[in-house]
Amino acid sequence: MRSYLRLAMVMMFCTGVAHAANDDILFSGKLFFDTGEVIRVAGTLTGDGLGYPNNSYSIICIEARKECLVTSVEQIGVMQVGRVEYPYAVPITRWTSAEVVAEEDISLVGCVRTTIFIERKSEQVRWVEEPVNQALAFCARSNGAVHRFTIEDSLGEKKMRAK
Repeated sequence: MRSYLRLAMVMMFCTGVAHAANDDILFSGKLFFDTGEVIRVAGTLTGDGLGYPNNSYSIICIEARKECLVTSVEQIGVMQVGRVEYPYAVPITRWTSAEVVAEEDISLVGCVRTTIFIERKSEQVRWVEEPVNQALAFCARSNGAVHRFTIEDSLGEKKMRAK
């Protein structure tokens, strides 16, 4: 039995096909907290085109620092979690009583730029990834599509609420 499991895992690795359930790991539900000067959002990034749909993102936006700090972790296999990503800063381009927008600068080496829209009253978060630097050789494998995601309850949280 163990050799069969090992063979299946090697085949998944070699073919790039993941057969993990999307909810083996239970992440916490969505959190939205707004003090006026600090906004904290945590939850699962959801939408079409995600490599790892069972994930957890944490975003904290600080008006005085003019930046949002983002970190994440993803389920990468059966009962397997990837590394917690190092926090990175996304500059805030707009801070109003209705909305906060943070947008990555276009770098010389990235193929995608992320913009985060936080709607304060509705407590909704939109995460948009748009292609940049598409003429560069290492961006050739990018499909050039704009991806739109939202921060929602985790898959496990949705499953528990449905019971």
